[in-house]
Amino acid sequence: MRMKLHKKLLLFSLYFFFNPLGLPLGLLHTTWLAPIAYFSRLTKRKMTFLVLFFFVSSLFCGLQLLFLPQIDYYFYFRSFIWSFFIVLSVYQAAKILPAIPSPARLFSQLIWVNFGLTCLGIVFYFTSYSDLFWVSKVITSGTEAATRFKMFTSEPAHYSFAVAPLFIFAFVAFLQNKKKNWLPLLLTLFPLGLSFSLGVLVSLALAIGLAGILYFNRLFRRWSIFTLLGIALIIVAVLLSTENLLSTRVANVISGNDSSSSGRTFQSFLVSWDLAQANNLWLGVGLGQSKIQLPLFFSQRWPGLEINRVINAVAGTLAEFGLIGLSARFLAELFLFFSTRVYKSYFRLTLFLFVFIYQFTGSFTTNFVEYTNWLFAFLVVFPEFEFRQENI
Repeated sequence: MRMKLHKKLLLFSLYFFFNPLGLPLGLLHTTWLAPIAYFSRLTKRKMTFLVLFFFVSSLFCGLQLLFLPQIDYYFYFRSFIWSFFIVLSVYQAAKILPAIPSPARLFSQLIWVNFGLTCLGIVFYFTSYSDLFWVSKVITSGTEAATRFKMFTSEPAHYSFAVAPLFIFAFVAFLQNKKKNWLPLLLTLFPLGLSFSLGVLVSLALAIGLAGILYFNRLFRRWSIFTLLGIALIIVAVLLSTENLLSTRVANVISGNDSSSSGRTFQSFLVSWDLAQANNLWLGVGLGQSKIQLPLFFSQRWPGLEINRVINAVAGTLAEFGLIGLSARFLAELFLFFSTRVYKSYFRLTLFLFVFIYQFTGSFTTNFVEYTNWLFAFLVVFPEFEFRQENI
């Protein structure tokens, strides 16, 4: 019998695969569509959200405008408007996700769409339009330029971060179903492998491992699971023991010679701390101000460095919002973790751990994809993946 296409398939395909297509860098279709959708349905009964947002933001922005020594007001208010659009997008997503009918069927179809577009990208690889799906550059010292899959995003890390929930869904479905279906797992793993985003892959592996340890007795009851883990360990061991791009990059990361991992981690944290301390350690440098001032701090610490921007969300929060903003970020994550009972679902727990780990190595403060991934962790999108309370 022919499977009927899910009625939300087009909308979620837009989010997962076509969101930045045809738009300037940083802009997403969901970013400009969400305000239109929100204000088209705005009534007096729905003003609470707007009032709350402007009340909280005005308090913090007021403090920054009063106490920060140097503010570029154009960039500040432009960043404020952009942040407001992101908040509206997240609000709209929070309304849509829990109401998805048959979410498992939707994600199963999205996995096939993802794989189909990947196959299309492989075809385009051999044409003059390969840059639509692929990017080629040197990713670590001692290697030649590597070609990596990015779909329609600006870089492979953005693509793999966006589709990570599809892989986690396939993995958890594989664990919980008695009849093991390897196909969805392989269909999601293949594009992730082509993207070769080490930060996303390592964060996924750590999240799956940590969540698995917590629920070992419940999840790892069948020999098929150990077979899967055994195969994965063998593949990783073979890759790391032979000379290839992965083993070279891992060796460079360990030795500190990998510029990408260094830029995403300790370099971003050091210059963010310097920037905040030079302005106001508690309040940061202000909305949108880091892009103006950060190049100076990078050039002082690492002259001639090609990447002179903060490349992870935690460091970005410290730079623009100081210790108060950083504390608020972690407190909000922990509060939502316990208040939404993330631990009641292996899917939600794995996704929470993945985003929590990855925020230290990637993303940025206005990344709508990151906030959507948080929503997948905090909202019950897949009731079939929830554990019963007595089993917690």
